[in-house]
Amino acid sequence: MFVTYLLMKFYVFKSSKNTNRKSSSYFILINLLAALTIASVVVVRIGYLYFISINLLAVLQTWAVSLFFANSILPSLNLQQNIQEIAHAVGISIPLIKSYYGHKLLTFKK
Repeated sequence: MFVTYLLMKFYVFKSSKNTNRKSSSYFILINLLAALTIASVVVVRIGYLYFISINLLAVLQTWAVSLFFANSILPSLNLQQNIQEIAHAVGISIPLIKSYYGHKLLTFKK
């Protein structure tokens, strides 16, 4: 996570005016929020279980979005080929988009 923060700070959002403390706090917060899904978060008091729970919820989010697109959206558009590949790509892109805009608007705000 530290390497990701540094790469984003120095290569993606070069002109950020936030302090390192503020941007790193937002970075951690946004990465945790990006993992949240439609399902409610089960609060677990043990650190590693909480970490595992957040990552499982991120996988569930990708799975739910992928299924929704594969079974509802793409068939309604009369797509016949590569439905599951397209749906999976959309499912994976949702957390990426949330993370990018969260970091852009909060962590590395201009």
